[in-house]
Amino acid sequence: MRKVFLVLSLVLCFILININKVHANSYDYFPLGDNYIDPGNHSFEEIEPNLIQVETINPFVVKDTKVYSLFVSSPTVDYILNYEFSFYDNENKRIDADLDYIEGYNSDGKIIKVTFTTPYNTKRISICFEFSNKFYMGGGYREVIDQYFVFCEGSDYPGPIGSSIEYQGPMQDLEPVIEGSSGLYITNVNDPVDVEEIKSALKAYDETDGDVTDSIIIYEDNYSENKNVLGLYEVIFRANDSRNNCTYFTVFIQVVDIDAPVISGTLNLSAYNNQLLTQSEIINNLVLTDNYDLSSLITLELVSDDYTANYNIVGRYELVFRATDTSGNSSEESVFIDVIDAIKPIIDGPMSHIKSNSLDVSLEEFISLYTAIDETDGDITSKIKVITDNYSINQYNTGVWEVVLSVSDAAGNEEIIVIEIEVIDEIGPVFFIDKSKIIIDLNSNPLST
Repeated sequence: MRKVFLVLSLVLCFILININKVHANSYDYFPLGDNYIDPGNHSFEEIEPNLIQVETINPFVVKDTKVYSLFVSSPTVDYILNYEFSFYDNENKRIDADLDYIEGYNSDGKIIKVTFTTPYNTKRISICFEFSNKFYMGGGYREVIDQYFVFCEGSDYPGPIGSSIEYQGPMQDLEPVIEGSSGLYITNVNDPVDVEEIKSALKAYDETDGDVTDSIIIYEDNYSENKNVLGLYEVIFRANDSRNNCTYFTVFIQVVDIDAPVISGTLNLSAYNNQLLTQSEIINNLVLTDNYDLSSLITLELVSDDYTANYNIVGRYELVFRATDTSGNSSEESVFIDVIDAIKPIIDGPMSHIKSNSLDVSLEEFISLYTAIDETDGDITSKIKVITDNYSINQYNTGVWEVVLSVSDAAGNEEIIVIEIEVIDEIGPVFFIDKSKIIIDLNSNPLST
């Protein structure tokens, strides 16, 4: 039974399995263009002046029971003298065949075309022929072959007579797929491939009928209804020839999630330096989303943390979080915390004073006994201010007089204290003598002798 060969031309990620690797040699592939002759796969030998022998180095692939022709593209300049074609089966065994070769001639009766049909079961062919070029000056054999000789399918020249049909290279993007083999196609659940797109990238060739791509059908499809669900699904394609010989090709389609989850929410926070923001409090400000997974299935981890060890120091600190979905896709996002000074400065000094009403002590002298220290700004004693002063006008009057002092740091945190200054009387009473009633000699003291 003849088999149909499927050929892949998928540019996307298509991984074939259970298939022998095809070597990247031109002779293992059909040509991109019409011309099968690769100058790099043929040897050239000048037998005598203007007479060149060309011979295939490695037999190259052809189709069996197919009409082929060897042409001279410049029949007024070149012509073929002797030729020989050798045919090989799939095991590279030479096929003995007695073929009818149809020759075409130019006006001088020289051979410029040889047409024949490849034998049954032919997989490869090698060519050996001699040609003459009356203007040939030596060297550059490959260029001459590439420009002036064509080996192609059919009996008609594949272009205007006299035009060059150069070898275009191997059709390496069309890889043969053997009956019973399978392939793996990976698609993104966010943008799943349509099964018709895969079908459109398949080509089928039959040994007898040639191109039977139009016969390809989707034989079985377990993918289309599940293309939005992660998993591995099977699609079977079938192609047939005119004799209804069928080939099946299975494509396993792996639906995957390749998109990482997204971390959003409040990514810039403020915190006071007198209270640590916990990791839970920070995470509560974040929102996790994913193209496929529910947020509850996304794991969140802290990658780095510059904040916790410095929470009480004014500054800007970064924490990096990583979110990972169930497919292993992950993304990282930074959260920045601005630590704000919320700690008031401290005024250090006695809260009360006592002075005699006979002494002259200014308020500044009392204030000089105080210092002010801030955790962030340091020594800010010079910023101490008097808010209320009940002492200065009463420094000679007995009583307790309040003075209110304040100091503020650069962040505006203010400390206020109330100090008390007690003014006391340390002078005893003075006696006075009313001379209108009694006279006392203050200079006479009988106790003194």
